[in-house]
Amino acid sequence: MKEHGILVDYFGVASHLKEALAIFTDTDVQELNDLSAYFRGLDKEIPVLESRFRRLIHLFADKGIIRFEAFLHQRIGDNEEEWELV
Repeated sequence: MKEHGILVDYFGVASHLKEALAIFTDTDVQELNDLSAYFRGLDKEIPVLESRFRRLIHLFADKGIIRFEAFLHQRIGDNEEEWELV
């Protein structure tokens, strides 16, 4: 048996939620839907960006700059080594 808990006024919450949602117009809802669709489309770009990132890392590695990825991820603790990369 549960000894403690929190009492929540869901009826009051629902009432305030309805009031808050009522301020949105149809135009607001459409703009939010458009924005959501835009961000869903960004998910498709992530593999492309990851591929380009890997190619960039390889480009610098081929030029003998092997700590470039550590530099990008800010994993170089030595300021002198970091300065040499820059």
